[in-house]
Amino acid sequence: TVGFLMFGGAAMISLPLAAAAKVAESILAFLLYRKPMAMLIGGPAGELRRVHREALLLSVAAILPSFLLMCWTRWSALTSLPAVIASVGMGGLLWTALLWRLQHPIAVEVARLIHRRP
Repeated sequence: TVGFLMFGGAAMISLPLAAAAKVAESILAFLLYRKPMAMLIGGPAGELRRVHREALLLSVAAILPSFLLMCWTRWSALTSLPAVIASVGMGGLLWTALLWRLQHPIAVEVARLIHRRP
């Protein structure tokens, strides 16, 4: 309910603020529920924190080029479409490279599927 209200209120103001509200909601949920979640998964100590840290790194890698472009253009609605497409593509490439670098389960599974012989 709190997250919905934060998002709804922020969305009435601006789209970037709505996105920031979703990030704030995720951080709040992690802080509130990390101990019960850690008990539920029954994994090694610190596993949940490691997973969240990896997700944060991957998210930052994906959005960083677009964020920098928008900062550079001062959040102009007139930012050129090719620049937006290029920054989104660069974010995708950074995300993919980081998946491989971290040996993320997604990257491991894709590599396994690629190397599987029919």
